[in-house]
Amino acid sequence: MVTVAIMGILASMAVQDYSALVNHSRHNRAVADMAGLAATAMGNRAADDTVLSNVTGFWTTSCAEGFCAPGSAVGASVSDPIAIHSFNQLGFATVPVDPWGHVYLLEENEAEFGNNDCRYDTLWSAGPDGVFNGWGATGDSCSGDDVVFHIPHYRNISACAFISPGPAFGNFGCP
Repeated sequence: MVTVAIMGILASMAVQDYSALVNHSRHNRAVADMAGLAATAMGNRAADDTVLSNVTGFWTTSCAEGFCAPGSAVGASVSDPIAIHSFNQLGFATVPVDPWGHVYLLEENEAEFGNNDCRYDTLWSAGPDGVFNGWGATGDSCSGDDVVFHIPHYRNISACAFISPGPAFGNFGCP
């Protein structure tokens, strides 16, 4: 009986370790996916010589999806016309899906509120729980298990010189 109890404890520890390993692997895959999506977006911006919102035709695809309120579940789906349009404009035949089965969301923020707008175009994954956990005061950070990838500014904005090029570029990930 004691042997069975010990085996049960060891098995439960192995399952927990395996789950953590799978989640870590999915997080890394999401970061790699978003790096590829960002590279494609940057190429489209350069080819059209404009900010991303002029390429996709939207300022904030994610907000258009009802995905702006912290604590809300991912509202977009692979069949959503706004998400389809935005990613089609970037050259994707379908809406990309993160490793947890949720669509990647795109915030086309650069220059949304004028030429001195210092916010980044951003890719989001709601992470394992599929719930958007919100952004910080600058609109550029995350919380919870979200994974966020900032796309560097297209424009050289003198008003944004105060922004550090450190963690603002690439994975700003929460987990």
